[in-house]
Amino acid sequence: ANDRIAEAVARHPGHFGGFAALPMQDPDAASQELIRCVKDLGSVAVAVAGHSAGRNLDHPDLYPFYAKAEELGVPVCVHVGSGRPAAAAERFDNPYFVHATTHAFEQMIGVMCIVGGGILERYPKLKVAFLEAGAGWVPYWMERLDEHYEYMAPAVPLMKKPPSEYMKSAQVYYSFEPDERTLNFVMDYIGEDRLVFASDYNHGDSK
Repeated sequence: ANDRIAEAVARHPGHFGGFAALPMQDPDAASQELIRCVKDLGSVAVAVAGHSAGRNLDHPDLYPFYAKAEELGVPVCVHVGSGRPAAAAERFDNPYFVHATTHAFEQMIGVMCIVGGGILERYPKLKVAFLEAGAGWVPYWMERLDEHYEYMAPAVPLMKKPPSEYMKSAQVYYSFEPDERTLNFVMDYIGEDRLVFASDYNHGDSK
């Protein structure tokens, strides 16, 4: 798959950059494939799910992978589909319920793991993007995580400062949809430099 992505990118030089797709169920193999993708294929980022093989994004097994991504200077981009297991996916059969819930809630879980699990603290040059769940949830989640940090900080010893400080930092990005009515508020709250645009072309909901 990564070879085909590189071939497609090469046909349009200067227009696209390839994301590496990695076997995250095997973190060592994922690290090796990341090296190959960046150095041999020119990949500019890596895409991961919110969990893999029972591991959340803060699992220690993933530390070598994050270290390699930081070393290579490629952002880790979290994109959560509606596959299982995923938030609410086991509770609903209706695709409307599943799709609407999993993307946003899994991103909220993902950023909580990355921040609360100390990944950004351990790898201060690592960049992480949370994609295709809109951005309206970000201010709410910052406030909620900060509130819990006020009286539950001992439960997250790997996090050295309030969650919002990490979530507003230059290490983290969020994608937005073009018609989000709360976008101006989100930009004022977290800063416009924290936002990227996801067209989702050529899916049916692409705008």
